[in-house]
Parts: sequence; C-alpha cells; structure tokens
Amino acid sequence: MADNVKIDLSVVVPVYNSEETLQPLFERIQQTCTNNAWTFEVIFVDDYSQDKSWQVLRQLKQTYPSQIVAIKLAKNSGQHSALMCGFNYIRGKWVITIDDDLQNPPEDIVELIKCQRETKADLVYGVYQKGQKKHSIIRNMGSIVLRKILESATGSIRESSAFRLINAKIVEELRRHRQMHIYIDQILSWYTQNTATALVRHFPREAGTSGYSMFKLISFTLGIIINYTVLPLRLITYIGLIASFSSFVLGTRFIILKMLSDIKVAGFTAIMVAITFSAGLLMFSLGIIGEYISRIYISQTQRPIYSVEKSLIIEEIV
Repeated sequence: MADNVKIDLSVVVPVYNSEETLQPLFERIQQTCTNNAWTFEVIFVDDYSQDKSWQVLRQLKQTYPSQIVAIKLAKNSGQHSALMCGFNYIRGKWVITIDDDLQNPPEDIVELIKCQRETKADLVYGVYQKGQKKHSIIRNMGSIVLRKILESATGSIRESSAFRLINAKIVEELRRHRQMHIYIDQILSWYTQNTATALVRHFPREAGTSGYSMFKLISFTLGIIINYTVLPLRLITYIGLIASFSSFVLGTRFIILKMLSDIKVAGFTAIMVAITFSAGLLMFSLGIIGEYISRIYISQTQRPIYSVEKSLIIEEIV
C-alpha cells in the first residue's frame, strides 16, 4: 500500500482511450462518496492510451491532489494487469473496481456496499438483469461462453463483472500473484467463496468504442482457458481414446473380413485418409501441449505483468 493511512474506499479504474469520460466519472464517484460520508481515493491506471487520457488525468490530479492517484503504464498490458498495478497503491478498507466508460454508473457503488453490509461478503459483484447489459451481442455471447467453460472446468464464480467490491485483505493476497496472464475473477475464486451479487444498472457507452476487438476477445478467452484450466489437455485425452477405440474396431473388422470371406481390403485411399487424420490429430495435440510448455517457460522468466512509465501519487506531480 502507498502508506499506512486507512480510508473507506479505494476505487481502481483501468483507463484506455477515455479522455471524454474521465472527469465526469471522477466527479460522480466524488459526489457519491460525499453524499454517503465515505472517505475515498480514485486510482486511475492509464493502460498506454493513444488519446489525451493522460493529460486529463494530470489535470485532475492537480485539481484533486489528495483524492487521485494516476499511473501511466509503459505499454498496453490489458485490463486485468492494469488493475493489478492499481492494487499496489490502495489505502482503503474496501476496493471498488469499475470501468472507465460510465456504462456502470458510479452511483451504484451504494448498491454494492449495501449488499456487503447485509451479507457480510468478502466480494460483491454488480450483476445485471437479463437483457439489460449494453455490450455488443458478440461480446455478451463471448462472456457467457467463457463463464460456462470456467464454471464447468474449475468451479469458479458463476456470476461476475468488472464492477466489484473487494475486501482489501483479499486484494493483498492477489498482489502476490505474478502470472503473465492475469484473470482476476478466477484468482479471486481461489481465495474466497464468501461472495454475493447486487443488481446494478448498465448503460450504453457515452463516448468512444470498446478496446476489445473480436481478435482480442478470442485471444483473451483462449489465454484464460489454457492458463487456468486443463480442459484442452483433457480434450486431447478424450479424442485420443476415441480415435484409438475407433481404429481398434475398424482393424478388427478388416481382420475378420479377411479371415472369413477372403475379401480384399481395398486400400490406398483409406490408408491415406487414416494417416492424414492421425498426423493432423498428432500435430494438433502437440500444439496444445506446446502452449502449456510455453506458459511454463514464460512463468520461469518472471517477466513483469506491467511496466510503470509515470506515476502521480500523494500530492506530487511527476
């Protein structure tokens, strides 16, 4: 933590190309906390934005020096890595994570805290009523598929979102992780099952476009599946068993036909198809195993998950 001072809330915001929403986001957080007499800070982590987001953060820091921490990463590291960076600067008893696009209204922080007080949970997710989520159809479908895969493969949290309330003690545990591929919701499920959900609102983006392209969503999903589950390895095992059993059955059939009816087993096309199929299956299996080995290698290099270029903390302008 930045120091030993304890405040009520640390709000961590990963930032990417959001120059138009940063000031209203902070002002609405400030108003919500003021209305409820909560002491707070907002930690903005600029994930190497290509617009004027950093300039906006500098201006906000100059205006509200005691309530804002601003960090600029040296390269784009991804939303979850940016959050991990922000967690290193928290001083609050509770940590809020919220996106920078105002799709989650900061006023609904009240709902998260109300739910925590009622349930005594260590982790509260803001969830949406069916059909209310304002992301694209493709992104919503991707989220559902990913959640179902992780739920079946690892037993992770069933409902989650980027709008969370987390006990600072749990965040302290998260900070110990140094994986290259960070997925915060999965790691959270390792530390606590004392979770709850609160209904919150979700609005269309007020400005800009999502930083998640189709390619990024697919890459992110595959990365999580490989890094946090053994599902691909199990699939290889199942496919191998099915292929072996099928080959045994077909081989037995051809042997019986040869012995009982002296039928010539035709052959070149069938043999080539079998060889091609087997070779393709073998290469596919080796590719998946190679992905796991590459992850092991990368983890051994202990490369940082993010690199800080600039920081504005505790009333100092760097």
